[in-house]
Amino acid sequence: MGSKAKKIATYADLVHVPDNLVAEILASSSLDAELINSFQKGKGGPGG
Repeated sequence: MGSKAKKIATYADLVHVPDNLVAEILASSSLDAELINSFQKGKGGPGG
């Protein structure tokens, strides 16, 4: 089976979402990854 590459949504894509649906912009960074590892996975965080 072929796989499709994910398309990164633009603001224009979100504007065109039908009114009965909710579209959100989510941001992610390497800082998020560090916090998740430390606090949620217990790797080097407080008490971990």
